Amino acid sequence: MNNIERFNEIKAAHPTWSDEQIWTAISLEMEADKTITEKGSNIDRNDPEIFQEIIRRAGEWLEAVLPKIFNKVKELFAQLLNRLAKWAKDIWPSVMDFVKNWFRTSGPMLR
Repeated sequence: MNNIERFNEIKAAHPTWSDEQIWTAISLEMEADKTITEKGSNIDRNDPEIFQEIIRRAGEWLEAVLPKIFNKVKELFAQLLNRLAKWAKDIWPSVMDFVKNWFRTSGPMLR
């Protein structure tokens, strides 16, 4: 399916979405597919760098192919990248607490 067909499919499913919303969704979906394919089966889908790469590449694609659309959503992409870094930083202590508690309560016995 080409991008115009995908645009029409999304527009039919979400008739109230703006062109900017649809093209943003298409760019993210397309770059997610490309990034996952390029990284192969050993990809760590929980790696925040994967998400950063997808968002960055989606923005780059929009800027190159649909610059008028990109100019309307470039702040969205900047905020996504900023928030992703913050989310990863904020969740790290919880991840470490989970790991520590898992080994203490339900994980394998360490000898």
